[in-house]
Amino acid sequence: MHSPFMQNSPWFASQAWKPGLAPTYSGALFDIGYFGLPTLAGLPTGTYRVRFTPYDGDHSPQYYAGKATLATADPVTVTVGAVTPGIDVELQAQSKLTGVVTNTGGVRLPNVDVQVFDSGGATVRADATDGAGRYAVTGLAPGQYRLRFSDADGVYTTQFYSGAATLETATPVTVSTGATTTADVQLHSLLGSIAGTVTGPGGSPAADVDVYVVSLALNTGHTATTDADGHYAVTGLAAGSYFVQFASGDGEYFLDVTRDDVPVASDTTARVDAQLQLGGKVSGTVTNAAGAAVPHLSVLLRDGAGQIAGSGFTDGAGHYDSAPVPPGSYAVEFGSLSDTDYLHQWYNGRDPGDTHDLVTVTAGVTTPEIDAVLQRGASVSGTVTDAAGVPLGGVQVRADTATASGVREAWTDTGGRYRLPGLAPGTYKIVFAGTGTGDGRYIPQYYGAASYGAATLTVAAGVDLTGVDAHLQLAGRITGDVTDLGGTPVAGIQVEALDATGDIVSWTTSDVDGHYAVGSLPAGSYRVHFTDDAFGGTYEDQYYDGVFLLSAAKPVTVAAGATVVGIGAYLGGHGQSPPSAGTGGKPGLGGASTVDAKGRLVLSLRCPGAKPCAGTLRLTAKTTTKVKGHKKVTTVTVGSAKYTVAAKGLVRIRVQLTSAGRRLLKSVKGRLRTTLTFAITPGKDTLSQSLTLRAAKKHR
Repeated sequence: MHSPFMQNSPWFASQAWKPGLAPTYSGALFDIGYFGLPTLAGLPTGTYRVRFTPYDGDHSPQYYAGKATLATADPVTVTVGAVTPGIDVELQAQSKLTGVVTNTGGVRLPNVDVQVFDSGGATVRADATDGAGRYAVTGLAPGQYRLRFSDADGVYTTQFYSGAATLETATPVTVSTGATTTADVQLHSLLGSIAGTVTGPGGSPAADVDVYVVSLALNTGHTATTDADGHYAVTGLAAGSYFVQFASGDGEYFLDVTRDDVPVASDTTARVDAQLQLGGKVSGTVTNAAGAAVPHLSVLLRDGAGQIAGSGFTDGAGHYDSAPVPPGSYAVEFGSLSDTDYLHQWYNGRDPGDTHDLVTVTAGVTTPEIDAVLQRGASVSGTVTDAAGVPLGGVQVRADTATASGVREAWTDTGGRYRLPGLAPGTYKIVFAGTGTGDGRYIPQYYGAASYGAATLTVAAGVDLTGVDAHLQLAGRITGDVTDLGGTPVAGIQVEALDATGDIVSWTTSDVDGHYAVGSLPAGSYRVHFTDDAFGGTYEDQYYDGVFLLSAAKPVTVAAGATVVGIGAYLGGHGQSPPSAGTGGKPGLGGASTVDAKGRLVLSLRCPGAKPCAGTLRLTAKTTTKVKGHKKVTTVTVGSAKYTVAAKGLVRIRVQLTSAGRRLLKSVKGRLRTTLTFAITPGKDTLSQSLTLRAAKKHR
């Protein structure tokens, strides 16, 4: 069989099948190139159907003669030893669906997945955009299709043509026989950006300015650098609020500029411009008494209020250049932020307590030769272990003076070793803080004494004191949960363990689950105080167990190294009282409270704490009536009930109603607003809560 048409067609395959329900190869399959004359040879005598499959993507497959399916193909009769000629075909141009995918800024997007759905919602073809953002889908029968575009990297929204969110709302694309249909789409970014222009004092572009974009909430940071025109752009930002800082590079005199709370939304660009002003710098060299360079030393410039206006660090040669600061006069401080053997001092050799010699800074100028010669200080070192002599890592050790806490601080390494360098001659308190281990597992200790007030250690100039060791004892702990009156966990409540005089021995804050653990406690008796005054004062202060006065607080006894659990709090807003304790924890309402078909009141009572709740509750309700045009409010005792609820449990209890309570509840039609008053036995404190009752069924 010859096909002269193929002299002008690209690569294709021709196949011959004997008639039957399923195609079966009988003979050979040939690939024919340009100018090839296809011949299917070696066929036995019989009747065949011939299929032509082009590989160019521009033409549709078909059967002889011009048929679309095997079942409708014209049969071709073949005789052994003879050639059946004239089995020619004219291929039809194939239907094609193509387009370009861009973002809203017109930038073409590669690697976007494209799915083609037929009218029944089934996927019939798929493709992905190339480097130019273009896709092409072939082999489609005439009809209507819907398209889905998705970015595998998750930067852009998934959407359907044209801009629809779902398959059902997508705009259909009509494909015609032999035609090319174009369907372009723009994808919206899930991320936003910040861009702008930075200029100098005269408005000229400021190049090579570093731009820092930080989100504290998302714990992310991004950087960019301005180009020759002062432009910058930071992309790929999740929606949120950002802090933007502009900082000049080395050798520049521009002052840093910051912008707080810059809002960024998805698929938008927030414009943040900045104009930088000139500052001045300070430079110099730091050496020790022998003239050797002192590297890696902090140099601070403090303004008249004592605030840090600029800083720098010495290099390997002891040289430093400060960051730019506004023109003015500054005190220059050497070494206060460095973990160094040298004593920190002010410019011109002034001690920290002396009057400071000020340095004048001029805009656009570096004030040179602000040098320092440092004196070596004393040091204290040692090892921290537990009671069994096992080294403890991560323990905070600090040196306090009579006027300042933590003039030097260090943390023990894995071998329990520490060193406090750069100490001026004098008397110190060396504190081994059990809280430095991260969970307060050890009791703080003071070198040379049992109490902080009595601890002293004297060091001489330039002397290294070794063997200042500590053997820490396991601390006790108090743990519990903090909830509101409804039993919802409350985070951020400060929980304090107080000694007999009311002084704070140790404290912590409740976590997102309302749980807390106060550690670092020596054996003894404590009162536990719950307060959020330091965090806004939403809840009223309370002492364990549900009282408002320190003198009425219930003591909590902690044994050496032991943990006391279940010391919780049930906090109300200002003016709301917590319930007194029954035999265990403190209950709250949870779930629905209803009036049943017989007019009986059923409450859902929850026990949120780690202890069971048991006691007696009393229910009252306020009713309002009109007497001669005036409102009269009456308090009605509805009833009472005894309850026992397992820790963190929920039960339904039926209230024993009074006659007044029965009359009141018979008036329930749909909803009734009442006020509950819990009176927990034993105790005189009450808890008031608003409760909505509903009728479980209609009743008479």
